Amino acid sequence: MAELISDKEIVHTIVGYIELSEDIHNKIQQAYANLSESNKWRNENDIIYAASMPGQNNLSKGEIGSEVKDLEVVYTRYQTLLKQQIQETTVYIDELTNRLEKMNRIMNCYNNLPEDEHRILAIFYEDNKSFKAGLTEAMTRLNLERSAIVARRKKALIHIRKMYEKGLKSPQNEEILNKVAI
Repeated sequence: MAELISDKEIVHTIVGYIELSEDIHNKIQQAYANLSESNKWRNENDIIYAASMPGQNNLSKGEIGSEVKDLEVVYTRYQTLLKQQIQETTVYIDELTNRLEKMNRIMNCYNNLPEDEHRILAIFYEDNKSFKAGLTEAMTRLNLERSAIVARRKKALIHIRKMYEKGLKSPQNEEILNKVAI
């Protein structure tokens, strides 16, 4: 089942796509750096742990047995913490990737709108104007009544939502998708 999107998500994406996508890319890069560091510490500590643990043959009864158990408990907690950090970072990266994918899909739908619908939304949102300023500019540039501008804007947002929900499988986009797949 296709994911639903709201007008607010569409507008938010059109208005801030470049900044939002750059922010997500930076967060993903930082998360990967943290993940890499966690894995590095995990591997180095495995070696340190193995080297620091006395062999079973070297232990006399009662000798350093409790210290070894204490060290094992602390080390196990540390390893658990590292594993948890890796799992949480992986989930975070997946969430960021899903958000970026959603934004990319919205922008693909926006960019595939018929020219008149794209123009209306561009006037309203690409320069991050207020609704009133966008409406005034659209009325002036397109020489249309307020009600016509509002209706076209609404139609364009509905068109984006429908294309998004269909996965860009509209007849006009089928040719584009086939070219990309080749």
